[in-house]
Amino acid sequence: MGGSSKGWMRRIGLGGCAITLLGVGMGVVSAGSEPGSVPQGDNTQRVELGRRLFFDPVVSRTGMRACADCHDPVHGYADEEAISRDARGPTPRRSQTLVDCVNSPSMDWHGAFERMEDLVAARTEASPRSAGSVYYGGVVTPFDPTPNFVSNLVPDSQLPASCDVLADAGRYRRAFAAAFDGSTPTASRIVTAISAYCRSIRSGTSDYDRFVAGDATALSTPARRGLELFRGRAGCATCHKMTGQRAAFTDYAFHDVGIPEIAAPLSILSVPALRGLSATVVIPALGPPIIPPALAPPAVPGGPIPHPGFKTPTLRDVALRAPYMHDGSLATLEDAVRFFLAMPTAGAESPEAAPAWTDGDVGDLVAFLSSLTSKSRPGAARQAWSLRASTTRLRFADAKGDPLAGWPVDLVPAGDDMPGAPSERVPLHLVTDARGWVSFTPPPTTHVRIVLEGGLLPEGGCWIPDTCTESRIVVPIRGLGRLCVTLPLDAPVSPYLELQHEEATLRPERKTPFTLLRRECVVHAVDRVVAIYAGVIRSDVAPQATLVVPPGLACEGKDEVPVTLLNDSTVAVRFIAK
Repeated sequence: MGGSSKGWMRRIGLGGCAITLLGVGMGVVSAGSEPGSVPQGDNTQRVELGRRLFFDPVVSRTGMRACADCHDPVHGYADEEAISRDARGPTPRRSQTLVDCVNSPSMDWHGAFERMEDLVAARTEASPRSAGSVYYGGVVTPFDPTPNFVSNLVPDSQLPASCDVLADAGRYRRAFAAAFDGSTPTASRIVTAISAYCRSIRSGTSDYDRFVAGDATALSTPARRGLELFRGRAGCATCHKMTGQRAAFTDYAFHDVGIPEIAAPLSILSVPALRGLSATVVIPALGPPIIPPALAPPAVPGGPIPHPGFKTPTLRDVALRAPYMHDGSLATLEDAVRFFLAMPTAGAESPEAAPAWTDGDVGDLVAFLSSLTSKSRPGAARQAWSLRASTTRLRFADAKGDPLAGWPVDLVPAGDDMPGAPSERVPLHLVTDARGWVSFTPPPTTHVRIVLEGGLLPEGGCWIPDTCTESRIVVPIRGLGRLCVTLPLDAPVSPYLELQHEEATLRPERKTPFTLLRRECVVHAVDRVVAIYAGVIRSDVAPQATLVVPPGLACEGKDEVPVTLLNDSTVAVRFIAK
């Protein structure tokens, strides 16, 4: 969720903060709370609703990226990728972990948000955003369209708000009614619920915690040596605080460790080697940041643009969160340790005065850092929500409201696991009845994801929460389209053809909207072959389309042929291959 280079804050070396940016974190556990537990009581309903909204892409403005896409629970609520992506492409930096964010005094890499609600509102775009730019973690970056990625995105002004999409789909009515005094999704309720869930993401008991509690066998010998280095001559604990009832391993302050906010073009920064140890930082090619005036410290005349620095991350569950740093430039925990050990020691008069670090020291620190990871996943549901439906019924209809009978529907378990969920998620393969209905028992996950042939996306998104008892699923199609293709006798007859559309108005997509046509029959004449293809035609595309000519065929030397679709249910087009 935010980034800085050489800024207005003092650079801290080994004597100050040896592992300042190994992961990303934002908080500690409240005194008296059980580590790793989800809060109980009146807030439980909002936490459980927030859990489901956290995984559902429909909450985002474009309906394509869920919170969990960048904050993967299995990956320590951080991103597996070096640079996170939103609906418009790469963001300025890697998403932070949400572990132990509950007591953080500020949110984001730069502390741009005072409350979790402010951050969630910005990420879900429940708050206004500047036209043509992406507000991300206190940094406004110019919108730089990437070919084949954002060419079909609908402008923000043409997109419905996520609360309106949720209300129209009606799949969360029972969940909102349980969490709030009313079943209508609103922007503020969405933000409140997701924020409640984020605060429930608390780290569990680690080997280090058991060691501190008196279990002398909880830490291995290398980890104990690493603990002494961490709080001793390596100086890590100066910023990754170990004080208090339960060590937070962060001071929540902002520091500059010498890795730039964003660098362009792609470059390699080699850290000076000390005693044969070195590290390499790969800096992604992204444009320079523009710091909002409210966040920028006073500029020094003639000096570099100042930055507020990066927040010290918590190191709890850090072993799960590779790669490391705000730019994902360090691939492993060992790389991160070597990076900081190679930095000049704060207060050292010369490089010769720096401690002599060995491979054994590196291994010991890595062993200790690994001991900070709990065996229980933070924020996991301890019991299934009582609001889960015993049976879910879905009625599939086309854009005119007519039932889609005999339609194959795959329902893939998705979202978060409920207690007792199997390791392998097995899809449900169903076929609609004569009235377009399917019925099923929700699997032990928070959602099922609808998968339809040809990549069709239902209105309101593909995700059905486990609290939904009944819903009408509108598939944006206007009828059956047929295409008649005349081919030479020796030409290959492809089992599928593809019609490409310039744009889809219903919702944006990552790739060019298309209609898949399946071969229905083949007729062999004396001097030619006639093949009939059929497929459902989307209702959210213009009548003009482009037929992609299969390999081995040609039509006037082109590999694409313009096609005009009729508005009635049957579309007949003749295409003669040369």
